[in-house]
Amino acid sequence: MNYLSFEKTKEQNAIEMEFCIPFSKAIMSPMSDQLARICFMMLMNPEANIPELEESFIYRMLDSRLQCFTFKMSKPAKYFVSALCESPGDVVMYLTYLQYLASIRSRRDLDMEFVRNEFPVGFPGSEELHRLWLGQKVSRDHGSDNLLDYGTAMKSITKIPQK
Repeated sequence: MNYLSFEKTKEQNAIEMEFCIPFSKAIMSPMSDQLARICFMMLMNPEANIPELEESFIYRMLDSRLQCFTFKMSKPAKYFVSALCESPGDVVMYLTYLQYLASIRSRRDLDMEFVRNEFPVGFPGSEELHRLWLGQKVSRDHGSDNLLDYGTAMKSITKIPQK
């Protein structure tokens, strides 16, 4: 496996260039029937509660990790994105990519409509997500081997211009 140089963690646009742009070019797969039902329910009834999702580890992690980003998400969008994710790594990747989208679209509040519109043909499948995850790994002697864990490397996507 080819690791990125640890020096990438100090480049303010590294996450944008090494992760977000490749994510934007990923092969997308259509939604599963279950995900489509959740999407439809969240769009039609944004006040809906899904306790089994809200109590899940993935949802709680997503909700907690949002504090590291400069955008906010509606509850339906959080439900939906947590339903997309199968692992903590997936949560970090989707939130990072949504941060990138929030930045380039000048959006501070992301709702279900925004998420749906940004993924019109589907989402990266598990193999694509795995490829993207491996592509952001950095060689290191200490600290995280995930470029996505370095705030300095994310600076180019954390500023959300005013509309």
